Amino acid sequence: MRSLFGTTVAAFALLALPSATHAQRQPAARTARTHVAPDIVARLIERDAQLFAAAFDRCDPQAMRAMVTDDFEFYHDREGLIAANGDQFLADGIETCNRRARGEAEVLRREFIPGSNSFHALGEGRVMQIGRHRFYLIEAGRPDRLVEEATFLHLWRRMPDGWRIAREISYDHVAIGAQ
Repeated sequence: MRSLFGTTVAAFALLALPSATHAQRQPAARTARTHVAPDIVARLIERDAQLFAAAFDRCDPQAMRAMVTDDFEFYHDREGLIAANGDQFLADGIETCNRRARGEAEVLRREFIPGSNSFHALGEGRVMQIGRHRFYLIEAGRPDRLVEEATFLHLWRRMPDGWRIAREISYDHVAIGAQ
């Protein structure tokens, strides 16, 4: 009886093999449908770096505005809808830069976490980018201090003048270290 049971288990295992092999192929098929060409991925990584350099390093609201669509929306897990369109994003950027210049707002540095990016095609001319980044507090005379880590989602849209962000979602913010 024991050998019959073993044979039955072995037979079921053999029957399951094609299904397991088929299941292993499924993610590859899904990846193929959402594949983003390497040259587009490289361009979007470059645009992402340009956006955050404009926002954090240079405090350049005009450059930030040029990187988003007119119907841009920005959502944040702590604050909800931050910007309902590109012009509001510009106005908020100007206000933040003015507050920074007066010493009324913290100065932060953004660091992308290597290897955290994923890109997914969403139909023609749209790509979703998901990644993680860290934020460091910059204080005069002190080393930059890691204060937060978060996940971001960009919905990129190909426009006549290049790729722009149509939707930004910033979530899963985790405070790090003493505040």
